[in-house]
Amino acid sequence: MRAWGLGLDEGGWTDGVMDEAERLLPALLAAGYAEVDGNTWSFSAAGVARAEALERASLATQQTEPRGMDPKTGEPYEGVEIPVPKRSAWERVLGRATRRESTDDAG
Repeated sequence: MRAWGLGLDEGGWTDGVMDEAERLLPALLAAGYAEVDGNTWSFSAAGVARAEALERASLATQQTEPRGMDPKTGEPYEGVEIPVPKRSAWERVLGRATRRESTDDAG
């Protein structure tokens, strides 16, 4: 896991990024998500676990509602979780369809 220096030039960190990090660090420390060792800080195991949990939660899914019965057991098929496309994906697809439609109209 990487550790970052406190108050040191981190090779390209802008003043704005440093200001935001300084505002965020106390909250991360209080929550147990970061650790400070002298002049460096790093994410704690709890911080990494929380970030991973947030990432998993951001991958929205929806339950399918399959129809039919399993011929071997006679039980209904179980639903499965499938990802829900992000808004940006829908907008990209709609944009492509719109551009394609407008070129079809022109020709």
